[in-house]
Amino acid sequence: MLGWNTAAHSQYVGGGLQQPQPGEWIKFPDMPHCVSHAAVCGFEGRVLVFTQEMQLLIFCPTLKKWSVTPLKSSNTLGYRAALPFNHYVYLIDNCSPQVYRFRPREGTTVTTYGLFTAPPINVCVVDGTLYNFSHDDLCDGRVVETMELEGGDVNSEEETNSEGEEGHSHLSPPCSVHSKEMWRGNDPGKHMFTTLCPAESTFSLGTFPLLKVRV
Repeated sequence: MLGWNTAAHSQYVGGGLQQPQPGEWIKFPDMPHCVSHAAVCGFEGRVLVFTQEMQLLIFCPTLKKWSVTPLKSSNTLGYRAALPFNHYVYLIDNCSPQVYRFRPREGTTVTTYGLFTAPPINVCVVDGTLYNFSHDDLCDGRVVETMELEGGDVNSEEETNSEGEEGHSHLSPPCSVHSKEMWRGNDPGKHMFTTLCPAESTFSLGTFPLLKVRV
């Protein structure tokens, strides 16, 4: 695995002072095994890799070491994307409209969080809102949906303390959160959005939140 150095940091290597230059690649240990499909994100200074085999691979840059943890999840086909927000990582199902949630600091169970109308194609999080840019095959239409994220602010009514095997508090999964449709159209024409930004969800490689847009 390679890491991109954004700032120079002096370090002693083999008894001598070595100073990596900004913008150069740094070699890190490879993953424990090959991964054909996975959802990846950064979380609290670590790299999290959610594999299709329901394993969580965690890389710590400080220790330069990988760890492998099996996950418990109702998902069987893997995840399309992993989106961190506050204390949670939100996982997008690879083949269905389902949205899952995982809290890395508490256990190994992935819980169901919400449900979109159309299976997500491109997703992103802006200010605690999950955006889904998708395509509805039933009506051959393009769809933009939103879903509000709790972001780790657990409701006191949903939290129950019990002495588990690991000594952690267990959180009752909330009711499934449903999405809100923002836009739908069969023929967007030249421009899909009021920002006059040409877009095609089906043939786009990614969605990157750069500007805060008031809608």
